[in-house]
Amino acid sequence: MNPQHNTISSWSLKQEINARLGDFDLISLLRLLKLHHYDEQSLWFSSHNNITSQNRLIESVNIDGKQGYAFIELNIGILASTGILPEHMRKFMDRPDVNEKQLQQFFQLYDHLLIVSYLGQLYPEINRHFFDNWQHTVACYTHLQNMRSKASLHWLLNTAFPEFEVAIISSLSNDNNFLSEPILGQMTLGEISAQEKETTQLGFKFYMLLRPEWNNQPFDWQVKTKERIIEWIIPWLKDFTIEVEFYLSITRSETHLKLRQQSVLGYDPFLQKGKKTKIEASNVANYTVLIHKQSLPEHSQHKPLQREWEDTWRIRV
Repeated sequence: MNPQHNTISSWSLKQEINARLGDFDLISLLRLLKLHHYDEQSLWFSSHNNITSQNRLIESVNIDGKQGYAFIELNIGILASTGILPEHMRKFMDRPDVNEKQLQQFFQLYDHLLIVSYLGQLYPEINRHFFDNWQHTVACYTHLQNMRSKASLHWLLNTAFPEFEVAIISSLSNDNNFLSEPILGQMTLGEISAQEKETTQLGFKFYMLLRPEWNNQPFDWQVKTKERIIEWIIPWLKDFTIEVEFYLSITRSETHLKLRQQSVLGYDPFLQKGKKTKIEASNVANYTVLIHKQSLPEHSQHKPLQREWEDTWRIRV
C-alpha cells in the first residue's frame, strides 16, 4: 500500500478515534480504518503493557499518515493484564540493567501474530484461511436455503425493510419461450408446435405497508425502497428462477390541504369541506403503487473467483 495520506487529516482522524475508543468494537475500527485507506496490511497490533485490568479492549490508535500505517494498541496480548507472560519475566523487565523498551518491542513482534490469529478465530468470516471470499460463501449458503419459500422471503424482507409490514402473495405466471426460429411450409395436424413452449414460473407479490410511526418522516419512501430492492434484495435472489413484484402502500394521515379550484392530484381522492380539503378515510391505506417488477435469474456472465495468492494476509474485513 502506498496511499497519499495528508498529515493533518491523519492527525484529525487519530484524535477523533482516540476520543471515542469506548464506542468501537474491533471490527468496526478496522472497517473505519479501511475506509480511510488503511487496509489490513497497513495495520500493526500490539498489547498495552499494564498489569491492571482495563475497562475497554482498545487502548489507543496511532496513525502514521506519511508512511501509511496504523498502530493499534490493545488490552489483550502478551504484555496485557490477561496475557501469558509469567511473573518472573515481569520482574526481569523491572531490573535496572535491562532495557525494558527494547524487550517490550521484542514481545510486541509476537503480539501482532497472536492477535491476528486470535481475530481470525474469533471472527471466522474475516479469516482467509477459512473463507477466501466471505460474500461468495454467504451466497452459497443462501442456495442451501429455500429462498423461494414464504418463510425465507418474510425473513429477508423484514430484515431489509424494518419500517414496513410485509405481506407476500404467491402466484404462477405463464411465460412463452420461443425455442427456435419459425419454420415456413411445415405442419403436422394434431401436434403442438415446437416453436412455442408455455412454461409456468413461480412468482411472488410483496406488499409493503408503512408502519404508522414512520408516516410523518420526511422520506421519499418510493425512492428508498427502490434502492434497497436493487441493492439488497435482488442480489440475494438473482440466481433463483422467480418473478417478483414489489408494491408500496402508504397510509393516509390527518393532513389538511388547501387546494386551488380545478386542481388535479392524480390518484389521491380529496373531499371538499368548507375552506379545507381533507384526505378521505384516514385510517385506511391511501394508495398502493408498483415500484419494481423483475424476472429472475439475470442471465449474465459470472466472473470466476480471483484468488490473490501473493497476498499472504490472514484476515480481510
